[in-house]
Amino acid sequence: MDIRSPGVTLPVGAVLIGALVCSGCASRDSFVGKYWQPESEYICDAATNSTPVDLRRHLEALRKSQFASLLEAGCFPNLQDDYGESVTSRAATFQDSDFLTLVLENAGNPNVVSERKPDRPTPVFDAAWLGHATNLRLLAAAGADLDRRNVYGAPPAAIAAQILKWESVHALVELGAQHDIEDNAGRNWIIEGFRDPAIVSRENLAWMRKVASLLESRGARLPEEWYSRERM
Repeated sequence: MDIRSPGVTLPVGAVLIGALVCSGCASRDSFVGKYWQPESEYICDAATNSTPVDLRRHLEALRKSQFASLLEAGCFPNLQDDYGESVTSRAATFQDSDFLTLVLENAGNPNVVSERKPDRPTPVFDAAWLGHATNLRLLAAAGADLDRRNVYGAPPAAIAAQILKWESVHALVELGAQHDIEDNAGRNWIIEGFRDPAIVSRENLAWMRKVASLLESRGARLPEEWYSRERM
């Protein structure tokens, strides 16, 4: 038995399978033109800047050559999924900086703003959060705003200081990020981070000393707790 519509003939079995596959797929349309494309269709429609799931899949699987081929074919890396994640922001979290390099060379926007991540709105926040200094340098070279504030008024360097990613703080300050920005509550998390240096690891302490040297060269005065610890 066939189900017929103008110009289309489908076996009942195919219709039933399709119904099973798509049960609960009411949100599928939100992915069309973003990360979802039927495998039978062309992998990337450059004319409409649609990005199929394949681009993200190759990124997550670390398939560099396939990832590069899709980007070079015109797949757009700045469109976001339902969680506010773009391929550009995701690549910024990868330790292998080659992926971010490929993205930035193929229309990746270093300042793409997430619609769903108010605490980490741009790729710089993502790279700083995970301590990827090389990615921060790549983003800065591509024109990223290093001082953009999140919904709480904190820039990436402040977020990195809060979670003890002092290598990220060092990279950002060295690249020209301001060190004296206060958040919405009036706190400067970079300076505040020096109040309790006892809680950091030996590796982090080495990065803190580098940050301290940079800040002092810019005229900053650190909390007395830091100087007391250094005199011990």
